[in-house]
Amino acid sequence: MIISSNSQHQPHLFASSFYCRLIYYFYGAGVAKKLAVAAQAPVPAGAWPMIGHLRLLSGKKPPYVTLGSLADKYGPAITIRIGLKQALACGELLSMFGFAPYGPYWRKLRKVVNHELSFSKLQLVQHIWDSEINKSIKELHELYLNSRKNKSEADDSEVLVDMKRWFANLSLNIYVKTVVGNKSVINGKALDAMTEKWLQEHKTKNKSSPIPGDEQDFMDVMMSILLGNKDNTGKLSKPYVDDDTVTKSSSLALILGANDATVTNLAWAVSLLLNDQSKLKKFQDELDSNIGDERQVQQSDIKDLPYLQAIMKETLRLYAAPLLPPRESTGDCIVAGYFVPAGTRLIINSRKIHRDPRVWSNPSEFHPERFLSGGDQVDVDIRGQNFELISCGAGRRMCLGDSLAVQVVHLALARLVHAVNLKVPSSAPIDMTESVGFTNIKATPLELILAPRLSSDLYACN
Repeated sequence: MIISSNSQHQPHLFASSFYCRLIYYFYGAGVAKKLAVAAQAPVPAGAWPMIGHLRLLSGKKPPYVTLGSLADKYGPAITIRIGLKQALACGELLSMFGFAPYGPYWRKLRKVVNHELSFSKLQLVQHIWDSEINKSIKELHELYLNSRKNKSEADDSEVLVDMKRWFANLSLNIYVKTVVGNKSVINGKALDAMTEKWLQEHKTKNKSSPIPGDEQDFMDVMMSILLGNKDNTGKLSKPYVDDDTVTKSSSLALILGANDATVTNLAWAVSLLLNDQSKLKKFQDELDSNIGDERQVQQSDIKDLPYLQAIMKETLRLYAAPLLPPRESTGDCIVAGYFVPAGTRLIINSRKIHRDPRVWSNPSEFHPERFLSGGDQVDVDIRGQNFELISCGAGRRMCLGDSLAVQVVHLALARLVHAVNLKVPSSAPIDMTESVGFTNIKATPLELILAPRLSSDLYACN
């Protein structure tokens, strides 16, 4: 259990953040003596031999719902058992930035990733997502135009688009090209093999003399920094992984993490807007007023679109990943009267925080206006500075890719809503059921009817 040191000065934030800390505790020798000094957080009933509380998390309800119910019953902090003692982690998993334990290796990787995802570096690759979004919007226009060929004007046949697939293709193209310099729509099974192929291509390219003006992608930079940061043994202070594994796994982590977040956020944002036509109309009016109908939205326009930013904040509040990645305490400590042994795994149920009625008015309602001037959460951001909204985590281990994903999502959503009219095929609202798991992927398809809002000439359609 971890509580921010400044929570005591903000009672409502203390209650909100403390309410949702869930301790994953793997028993070890000597614990009994230490528990005599301080109390252990309550252990819910229902644990089985060998597997502990694992069965409670494998039911029909999403894990965040089950864990939230346990917190309601037993208190703001609970101890649950998963297995007997500790989990087994393989070398390749530990080589990934998000799973590596805190230490010199993690600090080096964080420095690399943080540098490559800085604002100045992202400005250099902004043209990638700008171009890919434009191409994808053009494909929607051409799909509509092709469906109208050889049809009379009276023919009102409609064009259905699987938007979840469209978002997935767009997102994967952007991040694959950003990380490894290639554009390729591939499935998850082929991604590992393709990354290995790209790695070998980069190694071959880097053996030759660099070409002046040749653009370096994330994989190029990773390989260069690893080469210059080895210890006297020729390794990056990690005996069980080699440089190729570090480069490959870090690239995969960036592609998969950013892709999943982008697809999920876009799907939920569009679904929320279509289920509330007044909010959609307000967003369209903002776009029409600031951009007009003779050009596309540019990245530089985003700062002048406050309702767009409010929509994305509200989407992240309602449908961000409900459980943040686990963290581990590096030493024994006592927090709020509870003994927390070294090796304790902590998971924060951010869904509980984001829908806490003591913090948010009408917490289950889609209400972007709460983040606008005059709203009760106008000063809340999504970068870990406000504990009411921690969709990207907080602190030194928060998601470093949030700035990249947020820029991509903002521009993609703005251009989509500006360029085309989207509506559901029936009068029924969009099904907002979430898939069961530790992520919150939309469980049902998102098939929508489209028609152009802007002239297809803007996209040079044939």
